[in-house]
Amino acid sequence: MKSLIVAAQFLTRIPIKHNMEVSDKDFGDSQKAFIFVALFTGAIMSGSYYILKFQVPPLVLGVVLLVLEIVINGGLLLDGFMDTSDGIFSAKPRERALEIMKDSRVGAHSVTTVLLLFLVKFAVYASLHHVWNPYLFLLLAPMVGKWFMMFVITFFPYARSEGIGKFFKDQNKLLYFWVSTFILLLTSILLLPHYMIISGIIITFLLCFALAVKINTFLGGHTGDTYGAMSETAQAVFMLIMFFLL
Repeated sequence: MKSLIVAAQFLTRIPIKHNMEVSDKDFGDSQKAFIFVALFTGAIMSGSYYILKFQVPPLVLGVVLLVLEIVINGGLLLDGFMDTSDGIFSAKPRERALEIMKDSRVGAHSVTTVLLLFLVKFAVYASLHHVWNPYLFLLLAPMVGKWFMMFVITFFPYARSEGIGKFFKDQNKLLYFWVSTFILLLTSILLLPHYMIISGIIITFLLCFALAVKINTFLGGHTGDTYGAMSETAQAVFMLIMFFLL
């Protein structure tokens, strides 16, 4: 339960008031609850779509769902996505790219990529009436993002000697990733036993794995920023792929 509370406080802006001591180990261990937090946020998105789909036109609904996602998540992973974009697309050597990623200032590359990310998500959210079973679609998208982030934490080295992401890397266990995989697949199979879902997850994994390898090669590992970037990217890629598959 403690890991779930810490994970929810870290990954979302859902008001959870709970006074407790949280050590670095507790913070790192909270990753085992990431998939459950993603399931909860996906349920909020799915429920919101059910309530609003007959109340507002598709374009307005797309905006509402995008804003709702940003409000729920609080922009933490988006910040990592933007910092990663500035560093990776800077055309600078590794050390300079890592410095750029730590810089709090916003660059042109981060603005461009985050706008593209928002456009993809908005377009899909506004077109959900064309999707077969949009409820499962909305439920699974955040789960796929957090699941792939767990994959990167588990199987790639850390590029810095310190940082928030290092807490997760130091406390990571292979079991956490496999439990996350089991929960994702179990949710997919129980709610919609259809090969298209598994196909979408596999395609998303392969595309994002190629990107994760490129980042790892360039930076010599991953960082807390790239963890957020991979989560956001995997979610967006899954949404786009599943839109066409479903």
